[in-house]
Amino acid sequence: MAGIRGRTAGVAFATMGVQEPVENPDECGGRHSLFRPLPSECLEPIDTDRPHLTDSPGVVPPGYVQLELGVFAYEVRRGQRNQLSFFNNLYKLGLVDRVDLELFLNHIAVEGGAPRFASGPVVVRSKVALPSTERLHVTLVPIVAIPFDADPGAAGAFVFLGWEPVRSVDVELNAGVTFPFAESAPPVMVASSAVTYRVSGPVRAFGEFYTVSDPSTTAQLTFGTGVLVAIGRDTQFDAGVFTGLWGDTPTFTSFVGFSFRR
Repeated sequence: MAGIRGRTAGVAFATMGVQEPVENPDECGGRHSLFRPLPSECLEPIDTDRPHLTDSPGVVPPGYVQLELGVFAYEVRRGQRNQLSFFNNLYKLGLVDRVDLELFLNHIAVEGGAPRFASGPVVVRSKVALPSTERLHVTLVPIVAIPFDADPGAAGAFVFLGWEPVRSVDVELNAGVTFPFAESAPPVMVASSAVTYRVSGPVRAFGEFYTVSDPSTTAQLTFGTGVLVAIGRDTQFDAGVFTGLWGDTPTFTSFVGFSFRR
């Protein structure tokens, strides 16, 4: 996940290439919150952070819950035991217009045949979307990693940027810094970028580079690629691989995931 590791709603949504009109466009305007959710007909297709390491600037619409489930991941590590993970999940709640609350938790990790439950870190963050244009979106993201499972924890802030140069291509950029709670630990810089291309209908493919610069260890560089398949407006399937190119990163990681919004 970037930093430790749905776009704003319009007046119509596209489901597998079909535009459906909003019955009452006025319902999409005004203010919305947990207690006055955005009407369902105003929603755009689900916009997720996973499976990218580069996160989206998209914010969950107010009054909706979005679950992004990392159902399965298998890591091949250099000089270490390989790791199998189940349900490395993101839980999101749309609070008000342009603001959501998010929780990251890896539920099960199996290493050397021994399972660990609720393995750290536990990350809490919020996305605050700035006023945007049709093709450019910027989000500010404060983050806290709660000390857990031998992880010292950290706090930091990020900027997530999304740009749509043409209708079939999305470009996303992340940049930020985290400050570990461990004594004398230096700040950690993170930068990443991803390009997602609409292949055909509900199928999209992505490629990305993710870098971590930690003065206390070797810099890390990871390349990732995969596919995203929309199943209607509110559900998405994903699968792909990450390859460690430099530093202390897993040699190879394969993953399968599933996301939905309600």
